[in-house]
Amino acid sequence: KLTAEIFAQKIQEHWLIENQVHWVKDVIFNEDKSRIKNKEVAGKFSLLVTLILNVYRSCGFIYIKDGQSWLGQNWEKMLLVDGFDGS
Repeated sequence: KLTAEIFAQKIQEHWLIENQVHWVKDVIFNEDKSRIKNKEVAGKFSLLVTLILNVYRSCGFIYIKDGQSWLGQNWEKMLLVDGFDGS
């Protein structure tokens, strides 16, 4: 049975996802302004953006802009992992 408490909890869960994923994808990556017409390509691009968000978060960045800023300043360090250092 759906109680008012369970209903309210589901609404909160929905908005948590909206604020943590969809809002960030739109504001930071301008996903809603995408000009990709092919739905399959758009879906794959959205999946790639989600993957990037998860990488930033798993690296400890709470704010995606901080992660982007760090990567912009330290991109060479990202290439110095096994297999990418030319050895």
